[in-house]
Formats: sequence, structure tokens, C-alpha cells
Amino acid sequence: MSKKKLFLTLLLLPLLFGCDNKKSSSSTEKNESSSVSTVETIQLETPIPEYSVGMVSWLPIENADRYEIVLNNDHYQTTETSFSIEEFGAYTFKIKAVALTLSMFTDSPWSAEISFEYKASDLPAMFLATSYLRLQMGETYTIVAKDIDENILDGLTFRGYDISSIVIDDNGVVTPEYPALNYVEVRKDRYKTATMYIEVVPTLSSNLGHEIEMMVGEAFDLDIQSLPALKESDLLTYESSDPEVCFVGDTGIISAVKVGIATIDVACSNGGTTTIVVNVIPLIPATITFTVTIPAALADNYAIYLVGSFNDWAPLDPNYLFVKTDNPLVYIGTFSTFNIRTVINYKYILKTPSSYCWEEYNHDVMANRPLRITEIEMQVYDTVTVWQPEV
Repeated sequence: MSKKKLFLTLLLLPLLFGCDNKKSSSSTEKNESSSVSTVETIQLETPIPEYSVGMVSWLPIENADRYEIVLNNDHYQTTETSFSIEEFGAYTFKIKAVALTLSMFTDSPWSAEISFEYKASDLPAMFLATSYLRLQMGETYTIVAKDIDENILDGLTFRGYDISSIVIDDNGVVTPEYPALNYVEVRKDRYKTATMYIEVVPTLSSNLGHEIEMMVGEAFDLDIQSLPALKESDLLTYESSDPEVCFVGDTGIISAVKVGIATIDVACSNGGTTTIVVNVIPLIPATITFTVTIPAALADNYAIYLVGSFNDWAPLDPNYLFVKTDNPLVYIGTFSTFNIRTVINYKYILKTPSSYCWEEYNHDVMANRPLRITEIEMQVYDTVTVWQPEV
């Protein structure tokens, strides 16, 4: 049978007798310093079964120097008015009051011996959802206690040791203040108590969230943050559950390798941890229609091409040739070689009979046009103001 500490109050009924009333007043005053009171045998009440475990306590007896107890033939002494019994089982119990100065009173006789049994099934127990809680900074937790019949108990009080790093309000809501281990005692009344440890740890999080969707070929920086803030001495480590799906480097850069799901476990030397789920999906094709307005009409032996990061900046690629519209200043090209959620850089090229010219973008021949592809079908409208000299 496991040990448990519950509570019992046994009322001891000492009956104190005064001096002999037949003595005269003058005789009483004359012998006051040598008079001796006697104490009748203490009568013990039968323990109430549902409260039959834990702390036996009694009313103090005037002028008693100590109390002698016999519990299951074992002898104990105490100057307190209570005695702890911390194990379930069958017991016999008796007690007497002892006076070291006989001028006050003689020792009381032993009380009648009573027998009782401590049984767990008799107890009005209280249970918590957990005896250990790991709570991250920024989170809250509500302590809920139930009795043996699963009824939620109200009117709880909370106390403990080293709980300066958490705040517990009257409703049992725990708010962490800083990382530390806390021991908390939850009490309904004298007979219903439970304890739990609450460990407050730093919170780690990624600016990308706890669930990330990536396409094959994409790479992101997890950019891990901590509460409290990371120190220079703090060390972050990363581990992927499946590097063939999502690889993570020592600096927290994740790369989508192939379709699948992987988890990235992040741990910090300050005690914080977090897990990020990465869902790698196939590349999603995107079609983009580019409509470009040029500064002057072109002869038939001139042409407009698109060039960029998607074709390794190969000029005059026939896969990216534009078509002239009814408006001689407007050319259009529709291309389906892109993927959604990617970023491309591009420029327009003018093919001449002998060579080709780059456009000047933002007054800089070296500048490129950036484009983030966000839709399966996109329309892009651009204007070229200046062509640079032939290459």
C-alpha cells in the first residue's frame, strides 16, 4: 500500500479536577504551592472512517510538559499537540499527558486503547491531471482538481516552495515569469491535497510557424527566436527526422529535397525546445503572360525576347519569343515554364539584324526585374523606355 498523507482530528477529552472543595479557604491558600491536580483517564472517540488517515491532533492539556503515545506497541514522545501517521494499515493508539513538575499535576492514566484502520478506499481523494508540467514562457495553464468521482473541485488554494517564477491566480491559472522548477501544493481542505511540479522553460519558435509547406527546391531560414531572448552563449542545434525529404543545416536553413513530411527538432542550451513540421509538396506549374510596351515600332526583322534566371540568362532563346500585337508598340508572350511560389529575375532583349540589345531598367542596364510567382496563371505588364546599344 503506497504512503499518503491525509488528515484526522481526534478529540481528546481531558477532564481536569481542581483541589478538594472540603478544604477551608485558609488551608487552600496555605498549601497552594504544594497542591497537586489529577487528570482522569483520557477518553478517545472512535475515528471517523473517511478521515482515518494522517494527522492525529488533540486539545492541549494545561500544565502538561509532554505527551506519551503508544502506537502499535511503539512508544513516542512529543511536546506538540499532534502526531503524524503516514502509512495505511491497522493501528492501535493510546496517549497520556505527562507533567515533569509534580507540583502541577500527576501524570494522567493511559487512555483506553482504540483500534482503527487506515484505508485508501475510505478517503475523499483529490486528483490532478498531472504531477509534472513543462510550461513554456508565454503559455498559461489552468490547474484542475477532481475527486474520486471525477467531480471538478472548486475553492482551491495554492502554496509551495520556490514558486517565485510563476504566478497562480485564484482560479488556478498559472502564468510563468521566468525559467525555473516550482513545487506546488494544491489544497481543497484539510483532507484533500495534491502536489505537482511545474517546470518553466524558455520558448523557442520560428518566424515561419510550427507547420511549414515547401515546394521541392525551396529553401527557408527557420530564424529561431527565444523567450527570454537568446544569449551569445546559447547554442542552437537542429535535427531532421528525414534529411532526404527536408535537410536542415547547422545554421537553421531548411531545404526541401523531395515530396514528403519531415519534422525539424530544435533544441537550445538554455533548455528550450520546439518541433516544426515540414510538408514538402511537388512543384506547381505556373503560366505567365507578359505584355510589354516598347519605345518605338520595330521593323519585321527585329524581335523581342525574354531572358532571366529561369533560362540561365541565355539571350535569344526561342522558347521565350514574343509576338507582335495589333498595336505596333505592344508585344505579348505566354510561357508555361515557371513554378508557383518561386522568384525569378528577368529582362527584355531586342534582337537586331546583326546582334541584340538589353533594356535599361530603372536607368541601369545592369538592373533586373524581380517577380514573385504567386498564382497558377499571372498577367504581367511592363514598359521598356530605353534600349542599350547593341552587344
